[in-house]
Amino acid sequence: KFNQWKSAAEIFARYVADLKERKMPAGSACDAVAAFKFRWKLDFSTDKLLRALSHKDLRYVLTNYDGSRELSDIIEEAKLVEAERDNQTANALPDGEGVSTIGRFTRLELIDPLADAAVFGDANLTFAMKLARHRKALGHVGRVIATTFEDLPTLQER
Repeated sequence: KFNQWKSAAEIFARYVADLKERKMPAGSACDAVAAFKFRWKLDFSTDKLLRALSHKDLRYVLTNYDGSRELSDIIEEAKLVEAERDNQTANALPDGEGVSTIGRFTRLELIDPLADAAVFGDANLTFAMKLARHRKALGHVGRVIATTFEDLPTLQER
């Protein structure tokens, strides 16, 4: 398309980018399962199977499936494999939800695993408890310090 505000090189670069995008999965969000499903041209029923897997099982399926065997066999094999406890980030939270845990690896981790965390004014300390469990599951060794404005009897009542 002609555009008086863009050079021929810019128009051509956009055209080439559009051609590349046509070969990619459709939709706005593309997580690990959507990319895997697109890569192996799997149907919607396998999408539901993969999204129901734990982190350990999903990671096993993503690394070991090569199209030569049935996906259901690989999933059964993944359930029999023991979770490794070697303090590597790939093995963190093995029983957690697979898609969201694997999705963490594509994000920038801003929390230092050795740093302490402070939560101020958490009314019934539910957020602080969830943060402490989350950090412990990921192998973070820093402390979680939480404060509340509630007095002790009110806090015990909640």
